Amino acid sequence: MNASEITKNRRQQFLYPDLYKNCLDFQIKSIQMEYKNVQAVLNDPQRGCGHSDHALYQAYVYHESFWLWMLDYTAGINLDELALRLSGIVDLFDEWFNVEKAYNQRLIKKSPEKNIDPNAAAPDFYNQLNYEDTLQLLSVAIMLRDQSSVQRIIKALKFYRQRDGLFEQLIFDFVDDGLDTFELFHDDPYKLLLQVYFDPEGTEGLGLIQQYLKAWYPAQEGARWYDAHRTIVDDNAPYYGYWAFEAGATAYLLDMDDSQIEHMVYPKDLVTYAKKLRDEGRYTSCEGDAEKPTQYRVVAKQSCTRDGYWYTPAKQNSRALFRSGELMPDFPASTYGATIWYWDANQD
Repeated sequence: MNASEITKNRRQQFLYPDLYKNCLDFQIKSIQMEYKNVQAVLNDPQRGCGHSDHALYQAYVYHESFWLWMLDYTAGINLDELALRLSGIVDLFDEWFNVEKAYNQRLIKKSPEKNIDPNAAAPDFYNQLNYEDTLQLLSVAIMLRDQSSVQRIIKALKFYRQRDGLFEQLIFDFVDDGLDTFELFHDDPYKLLLQVYFDPEGTEGLGLIQQYLKAWYPAQEGARWYDAHRTIVDDNAPYYGYWAFEAGATAYLLDMDDSQIEHMVYPKDLVTYAKKLRDEGRYTSCEGDAEKPTQYRVVAKQSCTRDGYWYTPAKQNSRALFRSGELMPDFPASTYGATIWYWDANQD
């Protein structure tokens, strides 16, 4: 991109042409260096595959590459182009996961008394910055409608299934064993966004997203990119953009009207892009259009996605048979909150 294109198309005002160029060069060099570090470990008979250094450098390769993707998103690169690059980022996420498993196996063999879980996943959800980074990757894949990448991310994060409410809600439409839970690895600020899934309609749901967006940035203190726009020296800083992608994925998944949301960290054009792809029945998986995933959750007044029995916690004894295309009933007076229908795993 040339300077005029960046100035015209940038998605956040802090980025300008010289900062973009220097940050881009830094990211590319960092990725190249980390690849060399990985290779050096693999070629070292004293370390090799699964060494702690291997896991560390492989994590860097993934993070640096994803930050490069975010930098280009912030710079205003076309979403169709960015969509084609995502599967490569997920490849690196997968590789990090595989290396971390090999590292865990080493630890188990060396120190069996520590009771290390062999299925423990990279990243570490107990680390809030790792947790946020992973929600960002998953949310981008969801909004790009890259079904293959979404499924690969879910598979890599199997260790965390049914342990975090926001993670469960983001993947609910892509799995057949989704779970409603209010448990979270980190309450602040994620509890606000989780609540949106139980009241997605009207001003309250939008208000919760607005509150979340306001609280999101302060909660990221400690990230390498945090406050980078305040540390620019000689057109250099680790600034890739500040994006609450999970808020956009939530608005997309619940088909919310986000016309009133104007917060800087909200990826509004990506949500619009996702809705356009959905309306056109398109996906961006690199393998070609993936099979449309079965949707196991439908908000009231939306069309039923498949023939069969559905139920809603908003009404007792609600289980009923619906046909594909039929509008799902609403119970606005329910004390439960929004009426959300769930596919009944027992279809007898």
